[in-house]
Amino acid sequence: MCDPVTIMAAATVIGGGVSAYGQIQQGNAAAEAARYQAAVQRNNAIMLDNRAEEERVKGDFEANQKRREVARILGAQRAGAGASGVEMSGSFLDVLGDSATQGALDVAMLRYNAETRARDLEFDADNMRAQSELTMFEGRSAKRASRIGAFGTLLGTASSVSGMWNTHGGGGGKMFGGRLGNSTTAYGSGKSYGSKG
Repeated sequence: MCDPVTIMAAATVIGGGVSAYGQIQQGNAAAEAARYQAAVQRNNAIMLDNRAEEERVKGDFEANQKRREVARILGAQRAGAGASGVEMSGSFLDVLGDSATQGALDVAMLRYNAETRARDLEFDADNMRAQSELTMFEGRSAKRASRIGAFGTLLGTASSVSGMWNTHGGGGGKMFGGRLGNSTTAYGSGKSYGSKG
């Protein structure tokens, strides 16, 4: 039958091992969760880039539609003036010029607004990619910290077992399959166990 110190030491070793294993598993889980989250963030960045491109295409389409609309309006004004006998000079040309200018401004504004929306989306996409990198870094750090913590737990366990051994002398050499010589000495205690005197 094992002596109490050996049992306590074995329980401490087992507990330390289980705790260290748990720390490593926790770090692995955190790293896996970070990888998943980073992948989601990268996908979101791709979607934002796609939306930015869609905004530019939409802006071009709307600008072209507006240009055609302005051309129709100017054509209708010229035709109306020609049918009514208005000369293509003076105030009529001013009206045509104002219409053309306003039309050009509308076209430019449509393009500008589309480009602004696209740039905002690209900015969000860049932020999402940066967040993805940070998430991956945090996952790697959690994994690294879990291994350092597990190593510390194992060192603490070894220290605890050594402390039990030194304090109690325990099973002495029995823990390792037999007695050490005729007597077993508790390290650093100066006390000898197992022999008289």
